[in-house]
Amino acid sequence: MEYEIQYRAAIELRQSERRKALEAAEQIVTLARRLRESAAGRERVSVSDTLETIQKQAKRIRSLSGGGESDPVIENWPADLEAGAEQILALAESLKQQLESLDHRVISLTIINGSTSIIRLADYLREHFRSAGS
Repeated sequence: MEYEIQYRAAIELRQSERRKALEAAEQIVTLARRLRESAAGRERVSVSDTLETIQKQAKRIRSLSGGGESDPVIENWPADLEAGAEQILALAESLKQQLESLDHRVISLTIINGSTSIIRLADYLREHFRSAGS
């Protein structure tokens, strides 16, 4: 009986973590869209703050997915903020779809690497635009 209670608690915890990861992915998608609109001149947002929040949410996803530091390869670094926002948006939408399709019992290296790619890309954009005065 005690084993069954522990098993159910573990399942509930994993389901809760999955929901939190999905919420974080949705927030990244929303923020990346705002960032893209800002880069195109259609909306004003704080680039640094937005990228920092994107990084925090991606780290949350990575942590909830059982991942730590990894070194994904980003082949094409963006030339400008708009391209970077598009890249983050594409990664975030893909991450969200993958999270939606996975069961709470699965630990996915794709999720961990995807969230790490978002973290690195956001960090790159923050550094690039900090040095450019944005």
